[in-house]
Amino acid sequence: MNIFIRTDSSEQIGSGHLMRCMFLADVLKGRGCDVHFVCRDFEGNLSQEAVSRGHKLHLIPHSGIKFSKRESDPFHWSWLGAPWEEDAANTKELISSAAIDWLIVDHYSIDFRWHHFLRTAADKIMVIDDLADRQLDCDLLLDQNYYNNPTERYSGLVSDRCKCLLGPSYMLLKEEFLKERRYEHRGIGEAKRLLVSMGGADQANDTAKVIYALDQIGYKFERVDIIVGGLNRNVDSIKKLCTSRKGFFFHQNVKNMEFFCREADFAIGTGGVGALERCYMGLPSVILTTAKNQLETNQALDNVGAVKHLGWSTELSVTELSKKLEKIFLDKDFIQLMANKTQKIFGNVEFQGAQGVVNQILGIKS
Repeated sequence: MNIFIRTDSSEQIGSGHLMRCMFLADVLKGRGCDVHFVCRDFEGNLSQEAVSRGHKLHLIPHSGIKFSKRESDPFHWSWLGAPWEEDAANTKELISSAAIDWLIVDHYSIDFRWHHFLRTAADKIMVIDDLADRQLDCDLLLDQNYYNNPTERYSGLVSDRCKCLLGPSYMLLKEEFLKERRYEHRGIGEAKRLLVSMGGADQANDTAKVIYALDQIGYKFERVDIIVGGLNRNVDSIKKLCTSRKGFFFHQNVKNMEFFCREADFAIGTGGVGALERCYMGLPSVILTTAKNQLETNQALDNVGAVKHLGWSTELSVTELSKKLEKIFLDKDFIQLMANKTQKIFGNVEFQGAQGVVNQILGIKS
């Protein structure tokens, strides 16, 4: 089966969309599919990672020419790097010579107009989304996030013929997480080893804010692992902060996040797939909202008790953050309760993961 994936990575977008698509692509390849990535050549993008994992890559040149938002454009219109008509035409030109079974799109800037334009280029279209904020024209929809009303969110946004895969049971999780899952072993309720991971780009340098907040609290950890992504521009300064503090260890662009989740007792991070990964591993965590698209699911996770959401990072000073963290770290019962509730978001349904998503892709093809 021939599958093309349209997604991007950049300092503005981050690396999450590309990473989850690569997890899916790895499983597709393992099931005998030929996978191609179509990505815009943004400065500092991580698209070559797809090549290193054995997939094919087609780059759309990025001119950098500024363009304006139109009333009909999605909220994240600028993330595409060009008007949707231009991007759709670029994509169609790149893939027109291939017979495509599935075109998979993971991009907040793309809506039903782009999908409709590409309809003749592929047999089927799949969309990976988190926002439910625009019309989509697709045969298969994946939203792996935890929400209180997952089905209602897409009412009127997709057609009746679209099959929807909704909720964390369809999370695009690396196979290594399945092997390392440790929630049933947690039982101390005490945070001794801390994991800090503030996303792939961390444009606001929230990693440094967390480190300075930890300086101000009386609670001390045996070990603090600081993880930054491949798009982080503050690597040197963060590395210096870690080397000047006892028990702090710096890591960049790690390939084994499941190991750090297994070894940690507590985590501080952002929303998105990272929060779901930590919940899957039974790791209690504090999360900060760093982008609008994280807010709804962050609040939903907090409502069920699976995480402690402290709100927008921009609205917390270092001192305010330190006070909130210290109160949590000293409450062993609260930490243990949070660890126990991380599994509630998966409900009583069988975990499908990337293999379950691929089963749907392979089974739906006409």
